[in-house]
Amino acid sequence: MDSIMVPLILMIENDEDDRLLTKEHFQMDWPEALIEFISPFDLPHRLRRLGRRPQLIILSMSARPYNGIDLIRQIREEREYASSPIIVLSETALPEEIRASYSAGASSFIKKPSAYADTLAKIKAFIAYWAHTAELPGPLVSQ
Repeated sequence: MDSIMVPLILMIENDEDDRLLTKEHFQMDWPEALIEFISPFDLPHRLRRLGRRPQLIILSMSARPYNGIDLIRQIREEREYASSPIIVLSETALPEEIRASYSAGASSFIKKPSAYADTLAKIKAFIAYWAHTAELPGPLVSQ
């Protein structure tokens, strides 16, 4: 497979355990995907320097000190990322948080399970859907 065709997934997450767990499962269940982690502090600069559009953006709502809704809006303001699906992960599923996420431009909202086994099952289902079921936008390369 051509290296430019490798799916690029960005994950905006502060929690190191969540990063490691996600990376481990992506390597097992979607090995051709390249997952890159971004701190919310680095988001504006990293988005402009990526050189290509990610096929998925995974955003933790608890990417403190930033508000997840503001981060969604910030991503959507970048024209190159208009078609990149943004998947929000949250420890809560408050109706107002869900509505605000979709209004800001989220493509999907997933509540993080509290039990480890449930988390693994949800990650597997997530990867199965986005890697094998959904049609994702191609990797637009910046000139």
